[in-house]
Amino acid sequence: MSMGPGWIQRRLLYIFDKVPGQPLSTALLTCMVYGCQDECLDDPARWIYPAAERVAVTRALRSLAKRGKIRSFGRRFHDRHARWGALACSDPTISILSNRLIGQKLCVSPTTVQTVRAGTAQQE
Repeated sequence: MSMGPGWIQRRLLYIFDKVPGQPLSTALLTCMVYGCQDECLDDPARWIYPAAERVAVTRALRSLAKRGKIRSFGRRFHDRHARWGALACSDPTISILSNRLIGQKLCVSPTTVQTVRAGTAQQE
């Protein structure tokens, strides 16, 4: 008998069903799953949650991503928060990736990516 998703995973899937087009950070998801102490979702500096809750949410997110139920967008360089989104969510970092990283993903040279970007910019 297989086990279904746990309560954290079910709540995360519910959240991603409600906001399918928006990537969300691990910190925000932790606050949404457990409810922040001093409820203040507008000010991330005031989010307070134990490390164990963050780890539980991160494990649930990784498990859902491994099963293909959600997408991982990696970490942002300036705040180190991982971003997660529903399968329908577009990648928010695609416009800021370097030519080298895009070339590695597409298996082409950085020069080719630069040429395509320049051509696209001239058309607009």
